[in-house]
Amino acid sequence: MSRCLLAFTIATLGLPATLAAQSGPVRQGAHVRVVAPVFGTGLLPGRFAMARVRGRTCLGVALEKKDPAGNPMFVLLKGITRLDVDRRTNQDYVVLSLPEPADSDWVPVPAADLLAADSACQRPAP
Repeated sequence: MSRCLLAFTIATLGLPATLAAQSGPVRQGAHVRVVAPVFGTGLLPGRFAMARVRGRTCLGVALEKKDPAGNPMFVLLKGITRLDVDRRTNQDYVVLSLPEPADSDWVPVPAADLLAADSACQRPAP
């Protein structure tokens, strides 16, 4: 019961309106793994997120990988050639304390779906 209440509270009170209203194929904060050619061909773990870029809201991934100075790294969707989402974390509520994902937990997200969800980033800033 308390887990349901926590999820409801976070979903209704604790999230910015842009997150609560999100309707794309991947939810903010979901665990993902991506291929970003700028970093090579391997799968990189991270979390789905948004960032403000030149006055536009753009989607991307906050990577677990850090730069040489130890700073967090972010890659925009346009720099990603493959994105898989952990289906267990792709929810409208916060999911905590999960074991490592099995291969069957990863779901590929079609590039076309991601680009459609990121259309606000493609439009010129007003």
